[in-house]
Formats: sequence, C-alpha cells, structure tokens
Amino acid sequence: MRKEPRKDAWWFGMPEERLDQIYKWSLVKPSETCVGGVQFALDQLAADGLKIVDAQFSRFRSFYRANCFWGSLGGLISAVQEKMPNATPEELAKVGDVVMMAKALSEENTSDYVSVRSVEQAERSGKTKARQKDEEIGLRRIKEQRDTCKLFLKWAEDEKAKSVLASGATNSEKIEALGRAMFPDWGEE
Repeated sequence: MRKEPRKDAWWFGMPEERLDQIYKWSLVKPSETCVGGVQFALDQLAADGLKIVDAQFSRFRSFYRANCFWGSLGGLISAVQEKMPNATPEELAKVGDVVMMAKALSEENTSDYVSVRSVEQAERSGKTKARQKDEEIGLRRIKEQRDTCKLFLKWAEDEKAKSVLASGATNSEKIEALGRAMFPDWGEE
C-alpha cells in the first residue's frame, strides 16, 4: 500500500535506505554541538548539495511517516484477517484504535494519542448513557403498565365505571365518561 512520491518531489527516486537516513536526521535531539531536528536534517542535505526549505521537508516527513504507517499496516491487516477471520466491525474498529494509538505513540504525538483515547472514552460514555436511558425507559414503561392495571382494577370496582363500561356508547364516549369520572381536571387543558 506504499505510495510513490510525485515525480517533482526532491526525494523522488532515492533509495529507501537514503530516505530512512534523512528521516532519522530529523529525529536527532538537539545538543550543545548539534542543532538537531529538522534543521539538522536540512543542514545535512545542504552539505550533500540539496537546498531544501522547511515546507518541502515537512512534506517529505509526512510522506515518509504515511508510507511507514501504511507499510506496517499491510502486515497487520493480514495478521488480523488470519487470526480473526470472522471479526465483527466493532472488533476491527478496536484493532484500528490500537493501531492509531501505537502510531501516535511511536511518533511521540501525544495529542493524537489523547484524541484517540478521548474518542474511545466518549464512545464508551455514549454507550453507557444509551444503555441507562434504555433501562430508564423500560422501567418507566413497566411502572406505567402496572399503574394502568391498578387503575383498571380500581375502576372495575367502581359502580359508576361499571355502568359506563356496560353502556352502549362508543369507545370514544366511554373514554370521555371514564376520564370525567376518574380525573377531576379531565379536559381542562
């Protein structure tokens, strides 16, 4: 899944070993004798006769990291498919989250790591809230059903309710008559 650089990219046609070396230069830590980081890599390239500016080098680093990631991901995808041939989308998403966290940590990109963890936490929290809401709705429904049954038993014992039920009125008329009999504020809304 690795990509080839654009033909006008300054690193086009360079062997992988050279690309690895250039990228490693950008990871050198600064010290008293070395500027380190991207500037060190730019200085090394300049010494080799390549005059590169920060923006060009930034594109190289993005390209290099993406290719490393996608290269390693290809092997991971094969391993996951081999080990988990019947994996559900949820299981594959979890594997993807682990890969993204590993990528972020390997690049010392704590903000990406925190973002992935935050998404996971929000997802867990959302599922928990949804489950709690479903349980709450279920309990409310059971309570309403019990209350309705209790009311019906009470109404069935009431002589006035019995006469309404036994009348030849339509269901709509019976509901109105029972409502007025049971609830003093019926129809005042």
